[in-house]
Amino acid sequence: MEMIQTVVIGLIILSLLVVVHEAGHYIVARLCGMRATELFIGMPCKHKLSFVGKRSGTEYGITPLLLGGYTKILGMGDIDSVDRDVVLGIMSDVYANGSVDANEYLDINDDPDAEDISRKDLREHDRQIVDAFSYLEDIGTIKPSPDDADIYITVARDSHLLTIHDRGNAVLTDHDSTSDGQPCGFGGMSPEEFLLAEESHTYAGKGFWRKFAALVAGSGMNALFPYLLAFLCVMFAGTISSGTNVVGTVSGGDGIDIEPGDAIVSIDGERTDTWNDVYDALVAKQGGKIEMTVERDGKTHDIEYDTSDVFGLSLSNETVAWHPDVITGAKSAVRWTNNMWGSIIDGYRKMTVTDLTDNTTSIVGITVMLGRSTESGAMSLCGEVMLISISLAIMNLLPILPLDGGHILVEAIGAVRRKKLSPRTQDAIAYAGLAAVMLLFAFALKNDIVRLLFK
Repeated sequence: MEMIQTVVIGLIILSLLVVVHEAGHYIVARLCGMRATELFIGMPCKHKLSFVGKRSGTEYGITPLLLGGYTKILGMGDIDSVDRDVVLGIMSDVYANGSVDANEYLDINDDPDAEDISRKDLREHDRQIVDAFSYLEDIGTIKPSPDDADIYITVARDSHLLTIHDRGNAVLTDHDSTSDGQPCGFGGMSPEEFLLAEESHTYAGKGFWRKFAALVAGSGMNALFPYLLAFLCVMFAGTISSGTNVVGTVSGGDGIDIEPGDAIVSIDGERTDTWNDVYDALVAKQGGKIEMTVERDGKTHDIEYDTSDVFGLSLSNETVAWHPDVITGAKSAVRWTNNMWGSIIDGYRKMTVTDLTDNTTSIVGITVMLGRSTESGAMSLCGEVMLISISLAIMNLLPILPLDGGHILVEAIGAVRRKKLSPRTQDAIAYAGLAAVMLLFAFALKNDIVRLLFK
């Protein structure tokens, strides 16, 4: 029972971290003028608890499948496989009438076994029809009727033909707005011009740099989140072990007048209120002599220390109450996070292939680690969450599909060639990337099983 509780807690925390990542995609996509319609904790599922933002039209919520999270940005599907003439014809019919029945366009409508016919068995004409409806729905131009999924209707628009998912829309306040399922003209535009305008509000219709910004934003959010989390932890947790400047042990350095229990008040005139301050000052002042001011039994005295003399200091085990001001707390949080970044990057740089396969952990190990860290206090949990968030930021930028870095690579190649990679080439890259990810996952899962069962 305890293990189940640990796993559930870990899953919730991990899902929140993934949602932080997806929120980065969502926010920047919206800022770049892309239609983003969903932001969820958990993986897609028909059972969900959600609400729709009144001004954005975005559906926010949670699903029972707590294995991450997702955001839906319109126009990320394949646009090259659709027949534009078919798309234009269907779009014109929907907007002239307010709604259409998709079945009326299909030749299989008279087949008594139509419901049993798979998509691959459809005739070419019918595949084009199905793809056209899917494409128009994917870019947010039409949507299924809430009463009948086979009926497709128009979407509400303001007087500028903007939908609720578009930045700057006035759907809720514009008296000339249309409602869902209401016939709507193209505002003097031809169907071709209207379709191009619709595509310009989607991922597919944006240039490389806006696509790049939306793709990299997920990792960017995971990279920035630890700074915020560290700041909140420092300001509100109330205690922090590195918030003391008290010496725990002294090793080496014969003749140096420092004893356990001493508080290092300053180094070369710079205040050292925390152990991080002490550490940073000593590292920065390597070479030559430095002066320390040490407090002992309520009295202070100065120590001259030659950095050529090697000695070691450790932090006192004492945990002190520390309530810093905002600026001091922010500096401490930045220093804490920067040190973690440095340690992680240094670890990756020194890591061999053997280290990678032996030390990699899967979602199982991460979940258990997060769950167990909740038992060790706020600071321990905060550190683990920061570590995983930074790792997610780095891993998602690897140039492997389906990771963000893989999508960036594909878009970059297309931008350089001034021509998109063919669907077949993209599929080949995706399959290769998926194979690499699955292989790494297999090693990681093996490691987790060994750790959980035999250690």
